[in-house]
Amino acid sequence: MQRDNITNVSVSENEYSETDGDLMLNQLIYEMPKALSLRTSKTHVSQYPQQSTYTVSRDTVMVWTWNTGNSYIDCANSYLKFRLKATGTAAVTPPTFGTSGSGALNLINSCRIRSKSGVELSRTENLNMYNTFRIASEKSQQWINTIGSAFYVNATTSPFNSANTLFTDVTIPLSEISSFFRPLKSGQLLPAQLASGLNIELSLESVSKSFKDPSAFFGAGSSLLLTDIHMSLSTVNLSDETSKILNLESSQSGLEFVYPRVFSYQNIFPAGSTNINIQLQKSVSQAVRVSTILSNNANATNGLVDSFVSESWKVKNWQYRLGSSYFPNQPVIESTTSSLPGVQSYMLGLASYDKMTSPFSESSVTLQKFGTSNGSISTSLERDSSLAISGQSINNSRVLEALIERDASADTTDKLQVDCFLTYIAVAKAYIDNVSVSI
Repeated sequence: MQRDNITNVSVSENEYSETDGDLMLNQLIYEMPKALSLRTSKTHVSQYPQQSTYTVSRDTVMVWTWNTGNSYIDCANSYLKFRLKATGTAAVTPPTFGTSGSGALNLINSCRIRSKSGVELSRTENLNMYNTFRIASEKSQQWINTIGSAFYVNATTSPFNSANTLFTDVTIPLSEISSFFRPLKSGQLLPAQLASGLNIELSLESVSKSFKDPSAFFGAGSSLLLTDIHMSLSTVNLSDETSKILNLESSQSGLEFVYPRVFSYQNIFPAGSTNINIQLQKSVSQAVRVSTILSNNANATNGLVDSFVSESWKVKNWQYRLGSSYFPNQPVIESTTSSLPGVQSYMLGLASYDKMTSPFSESSVTLQKFGTSNGSISTSLERDSSLAISGQSINNSRVLEALIERDASADTTDKLQVDCFLTYIAVAKAYIDNVSVSI
């Protein structure tokens, strides 16, 4: 009997002789299948600051130096954890972070991030004020009720009790602390060449500004400590073949990590100021958004109230000028006597965060809240909202200027605090032994 020719159906590159046909026919050829994932392992690694305990005050700086080796970092799934330990006044109503703030992020005034070679990758001042309005505009109420509850965003409950026996653990996603951990390409891993030796400095805020404390829980002689502090980093180890390719690219052209940076500007104006002109002296190649917040300067040092609320809406008209271009093209004219003032500014603010085109990722700011405590003057500077990078360039000959006119009924007793935040794009190139940043 003539034997039929045996067809080689193996998916590997190995060639088998005709004598192996019986083995193949009976599925007795054994080979290691090709890997289906570029990752070989994934785990959480803890990174600890230079001290185990920090006292919350305006002069305190927490410092980390990451020791992550050859691991890539999944920033979206990494977080900062600490415990709040208060020595407050017993038998009084404990304080809260305020219902218009950013929860435990109120405790962080600024963040500075540098590479192991000393290159500054990100620096954000007035971070608590910025995050208060960013989270309110970006995040939905569902997010605040779930992830935000882990660090008391808009919480009416206090992290302490009146007997002062409650120690509260807080976790904050790294992506909410600094824009450096929110790469433009969602889910992109932080390269090992960039993460290894990364230096992070978090400057803390004063207790009186961080909390709404109408009952003086933090009285004379009281303090607030941060203990049990660490960053839990989601580390990813890649296969040898993948690491070889990325290391080769890193040695030649560098691994590009694209992320937003935030430039902060603050100024104090006399009480009753009606015409406000602000120039942002910052040269960038891709500016994508600008926001201005008007607030009562007295709130910044008054622990009895929420320090991170805007003034009730008193803006008659506003516009941003960049060179010969205006954003929007015509001034935004508002009625301050309306029952819900600031409606045009509210819509433009939502549009600057792409909420108008993303109905399933809605903002948590209602129009009523916008007009009373979460009002901001925001506009997009991008040419095309459908593209990732289409911002405007700012330089010495094209200065970004805010033109704002307040109503005559604006507060005439306290000074006006103006905070401006310019969001722009930065590109970090990670080489084998060095890092460069372009903005």
